[in-house]
Amino acid sequence: MKTTYKLHRPSQNETKEVEVEEISSCPLCHCSGHPHFDGGCMISNHEEKTGIHLFVILYCTICKKHYMAKYNGVSGRYELEYVLPSNSNPIVFDDVINNISPDFANIYNQAKQAEESGLNELVGIGYRKALEFLIKDYLIHKQNENPETIKSLYLGDCVKKLNNDRIQTLARGAVWLGNDETHYEKRHVDYGVEHIKLFTQALIGYIISDEAYNSALEFVNSSNP
Repeated sequence: MKTTYKLHRPSQNETKEVEVEEISSCPLCHCSGHPHFDGGCMISNHEEKTGIHLFVILYCTICKKHYMAKYNGVSGRYELEYVLPSNSNPIVFDDVINNISPDFANIYNQAKQAEESGLNELVGIGYRKALEFLIKDYLIHKQNENPETIKSLYLGDCVKKLNNDRIQTLARGAVWLGNDETHYEKRHVDYGVEHIKLFTQALIGYIISDEAYNSALEFVNSSNP
């Protein structure tokens, strides 16, 4: 939903109306609603002569706290860059995942918070680390691999040990893209963090599905007259 703010432009000592995408939920309490506009300013981007930075101060009427939204753009087309401060609304993972890898959720949610804070150069690295914990813990706790061996292996070699083809394919894709985020030059320029998250979420789904299948198989076999 678009909204219009009146922002002060110090360099020209004037107030201008700008249209931007409204923040739909408070970054602190995560409640939906229309924030109260409490002022802001627009300044030139000194690195790009035609670029503009917008700094908007907003007030949440639910939690009674202020936060700031920063937009960037040119010629009236502004996109949200980040909102600060923020309390990331953590993803609650299924107990199957938490039991396999207690550290995975914590690392993943820290990466999520970095993403929501605009720390774009660190986000992919965080998701890649979370993935490493999940894969190695899966091998140790579900495939009964030797813990000391798994700890010392490169992540790519760990992926090769996964005995479920779908899980292995998703893990390999996510790891390749995660590695890309740590390198000086990206190899897979048409893929990014969104694909890492997509592959990881699908990987999680297959792990949960596989666990449910094994439980059902055990039940059916034990109950079969």
